[in-house]
Amino acid sequence: YEGVKREWGVRMMKMPNEIGTGGTRCTSSTAVSVDDERRKCVVPLNFFKINAKRTVSGHKLSSGSDSVSTRGEGEELVAAPPPPVIIIHGVLASSGTYRSVLKRVDFAPWRDVYAIDVRNHGGSPHVSEMTYDAITRDIKGFMNDEGIDSACIIGHSMGGKAGMLLALEEPTRVSELIVLDIAPKSYSNQYSMTPAFVAAEAMYAVDPESLRSRQEVNSALEAHGVTDPRIRGFLMTNLVSDESRPGHYTWRLNIQSIKDALEHLQKWPDLSLSRYSSDSAKPLQYNGKVLFLSGEKSSYVTPDDHAAVRTLFPHAQLHTVPETGHWIVSDSPDVFVSEVNEFLGDNEQMSSS
Repeated sequence: YEGVKREWGVRMMKMPNEIGTGGTRCTSSTAVSVDDERRKCVVPLNFFKINAKRTVSGHKLSSGSDSVSTRGEGEELVAAPPPPVIIIHGVLASSGTYRSVLKRVDFAPWRDVYAIDVRNHGGSPHVSEMTYDAITRDIKGFMNDEGIDSACIIGHSMGGKAGMLLALEEPTRVSELIVLDIAPKSYSNQYSMTPAFVAAEAMYAVDPESLRSRQEVNSALEAHGVTDPRIRGFLMTNLVSDESRPGHYTWRLNIQSIKDALEHLQKWPDLSLSRYSSDSAKPLQYNGKVLFLSGEKSSYVTPDDHAAVRTLFPHAQLHTVPETGHWIVSDSPDVFVSEVNEFLGDNEQMSSS
């Protein structure tokens, strides 16, 4: 990486822009900043953007345009674009996890799409703090940096919890919310044996710098309990060449901070705390459009969770994706795209265009 330096215990990276098919991958050029109100760091997130595949009324407008249709004298009526989509990945994943699906021409075609790397994941900086408070703080900072007033938030698992909290804390910043296979609740210790948490422990135990090939790393992960080759392949996307030691590898994510945060990431915060609501007599709710998608073969969301969902999100739709586990996007990409487009109204726009 270029321009690596340390400040306040935070590794800050400036990475060269990477231009590729379907969008631009870049990082904020600004340094890690400090939230003036709470004096906590805000991490500049690595992300890639896919511009809207289709235009509104034949005209491409920026996501910062006014939300009302406008027409000057003698000009064609031009509709403002819908809010962009921001997708937040789960633990051990990255923005690139969903790239092939997000690039599909039929996925939210009228919207700009941003895929971010949560702190300590992908190309985003490594820091010791790994909490939902920090994650939502970073997302708000990202939206401010990109000039995004409001966006459709799609979050999977850890990203789903972050999306729910962002909607509850800052409802005007979330135009629509889509939550993938997670509920607003704390998960018991039994979930320490789920594939994601077994995988994190295995990655922590495996030192790729001591191994000389990707196959050796793959075998070491299997020896540490990651027996599913598909999950190992997913974890191996985090393995990168160690530029300081040619011929060796390293994890690009901050596995130490992630492992230390696993217990916290299982939990759901106490929403009675003053930082979530200044009026304890008024229930905390997000009254916008919400879609919960859960996998039929997953145990993360059960019918017992529906009451808690509707308490916080009164207008939530709850759909189950058949023959699908926790990783909805990769298990059932066609259903995922169809559900998102139907919820956002893009299927209707496509059929009428």
